[in-house]
Amino acid sequence: MKADKRLARILAAELYEKMAMNIQLLDVRRKCDYCNHFLILSGKNKMHLDALREKVREVIRDREVVSYGEEGAPESGWIIIDLGPLIIHIFDPSTRDYYDIFGLWGASTEVELDLPAK
Repeated sequence: MKADKRLARILAAELYEKMAMNIQLLDVRRKCDYCNHFLILSGKNKMHLDALREKVREVIRDREVVSYGEEGAPESGWIIIDLGPLIIHIFDPSTRDYYDIFGLWGASTEVELDLPAK
């Protein structure tokens, strides 16, 4: 399976079930030449970040999606998973606030995910 918006929605739903917080999907095609979408989410602590990363790995493995690499670690507060057209950013809340990826790319279109309210 190719990484695309449909996969981003699947991942968002799966990560929501794992208690990911503040999940946002940005369409960055008009602003970025190396990918189409950013999936941005937060975890509560290092252990939660690791669990969210493992869930992403499980979902992409089950769907035979190619991962082009990972950077970061739970200890750093930021994990990036490169699926080609989809880049996943998993943050702890303070690191997310500091780097403000949504603010940097916020002129891009946010895609509605239709996740239930918590």
